[in-house]
Amino acid sequence: MKKKLEQILSLLVVFLMLVAASLWSGRLLGYELKPEAKPSASANLSSLTGQRISLPGFEKFMFTQVDTGIWQLQAPDGTWQGTALHSAHFAPDVRGFAGPVPIWIILDTLSCVSAVVPDVNHETPEFLERVRQSGFFEQWNGMKASDVAGAHYDAVSGATYTSTAVAQNMIAACASYEASTKKAAMQPTIGWTRAIAVLLVLLLGIAARLWLRKKAWVRLTILILNVLVTGLLCTQFLSLTQMLSWTENGVDWIGSLPLVAMLLTTIVMALAGKPNHYCTWACPYGSLQELAYRLPLPHIKVAPRFYAIARRLRTFVLCLILLTAWLGVGADLLLQYEPFTAFLFDVATPTVLVLATSFVVLSMFVPNLWCKALCPMGELLQLGLEGNAIKKQATVKEQHKPSTENE
Repeated sequence: MKKKLEQILSLLVVFLMLVAASLWSGRLLGYELKPEAKPSASANLSSLTGQRISLPGFEKFMFTQVDTGIWQLQAPDGTWQGTALHSAHFAPDVRGFAGPVPIWIILDTLSCVSAVVPDVNHETPEFLERVRQSGFFEQWNGMKASDVAGAHYDAVSGATYTSTAVAQNMIAACASYEASTKKAAMQPTIGWTRAIAVLLVLLLGIAARLWLRKKAWVRLTILILNVLVTGLLCTQFLSLTQMLSWTENGVDWIGSLPLVAMLLTTIVMALAGKPNHYCTWACPYGSLQELAYRLPLPHIKVAPRFYAIARRLRTFVLCLILLTAWLGVGADLLLQYEPFTAFLFDVATPTVLVLATSFVVLSMFVPNLWCKALCPMGELLQLGLEGNAIKKQATVKEQHKPSTENE
């Protein structure tokens, strides 16, 4: 009972650590902590011709078209960060004083407006600048897309046609988007087929650990499924980046169903006396490292002291990353540091690909080196699920066990 209480208290401590790291953004679990601090929408976007648009704060993000006039916004690690709407499709007949005034509408993960930016247009520059300086674009920030149609707005004096056109574009685009999302509601971001595949692999991993863990071929099968299905096919993995995103923006329980299932399974298994479940039985990158170590190559014998030092290094790395996040500069560092995004070949940076490949190669000779020495997500889970956030109690003997024995 005392052990479970320590685990629960440690989970609370870890959650508060994530909360502290997310506070710099002014959001917590999807709610604005400082409503008066509104995102800037001063940049002018050129027409979208490829898969990327340039928006301050989103330069590294991928805009993938999912429907006419609708783009999915993804961070470099593949996590969904919101939606971009282009009003030209939804309101083609709306005109300002001198012509159409198309706009980009950026919605966050909760379908709240985070930015409204005018696109290239032929409107009289003086009128558009008057609308911009009045704060007309920013007045929609924080408003749910479903509430835009019923929102009250006052046309800008001296730019009535322009401001009215912007408002009509907003209403038309948000109303059409809400109608389309209702049809696609209650569906994981990766689709039901892939989500079910991940859940089945996760269930097989639980069954293997509880009843078949002594059969070597079962363990090997789970490792291969983790890499091929969970990692390469479905690109699902827990990361510190994801944890911070959930803390900041809230959890999309259906959209992130496989990831939520991974985290909940890890918590339940730890409380049931089966620690490190995600790291040793579900993580696709950890599985890839273990498969690399199984190759018939000479292995380097490492002293137990090395693993004791490695564990301290992993704790230091987590603290350093959280510190940079508390200072508001941790997001870019994490995206360049966590190797899990290597499974997302189309958005992974060269730095991530080199880092991920390097540790897989090193794992051919030393088992799971990344997991044991540098993984911030693994350290976060261990702190939260083994009571170590309250009291560190791992011994050198426990720390130097190979991943296949770390049960």
